[in-house]
Amino acid sequence: FLEVIIKRMHSSDCFTGRGLSFFTMAYRQNETSTKLEILDNISGVNFHSHFSFAVSALLLKGLKSPATKSTSIRILTTLVNVSKELTPSLSLGYLIALLPYHDDLSHLINSISTETIAGNANQVYQLIFNNNFISDDTVATLVLTYIATIFTNSESEHEQLTCLRALEEGISYSPESFCYILGSIHNKLDQIIQNCKNKELIESTNHILLNIITNDLSSKENFLHEISFSGITKNLKFDIKKKDTIAKAVCDYIDEILHI
Repeated sequence: FLEVIIKRMHSSDCFTGRGLSFFTMAYRQNETSTKLEILDNISGVNFHSHFSFAVSALLLKGLKSPATKSTSIRILTTLVNVSKELTPSLSLGYLIALLPYHDDLSHLINSISTETIAGNANQVYQLIFNNNFISDDTVATLVLTYIATIFTNSESEHEQLTCLRALEEGISYSPESFCYILGSIHNKLDQIIQNCKNKELIESTNHILLNIITNDLSSKENFLHEISFSGITKNLKFDIKKKDTIAKAVCDYIDEILHI
């Protein structure tokens, strides 16, 4: 249903000259904005600070579940293809979410980037981890936290390896931001060293551990909750305790719309 709506808006040229995020955020600036912000707070996302990461954080549950993974990947791919954002960095959240799952991410990046790259995986990571896509430490921490969340919750060696190679590039690009995910990936890295037989996984893990030692990095408490983005690490499972709270917030929002 979401994909149909996005494609319909795209075919109606809603995003031309302004991009999906600007178009949709403009419609939040009305009497319903307070109700929507309540829903955002419950979900742990912030559409105002980074729209694409807010969307991709809400789709994390879909990427985790085998029943909805393919649909979620298709929606994220559609968002990259049709959003027509004015700068590539505004689509970064979608690209990071697709990183372990899309067969040809370089093609997607080329479709929105001013630079053209080949299909080599390392070049893909290098194109993402640069100033054109990552403007500051906050965005770098969003990127690394999202990748770390997928990495620590995946049982697939292919997904783990993709995440590890991206984290290798990430620690080289922004060692300080990497400190905020050290605590969350430490146990997973230990598991790979102690139990894994995949040589590529072990090699990539060793590169990261060497970088941690070389840069003398230590774990820091992740600050994403301060910018209302705690949902990246918490949206992998449906929280039954929030069911009534979410239902009430949705009903309040619908009531607000009906009274406009």
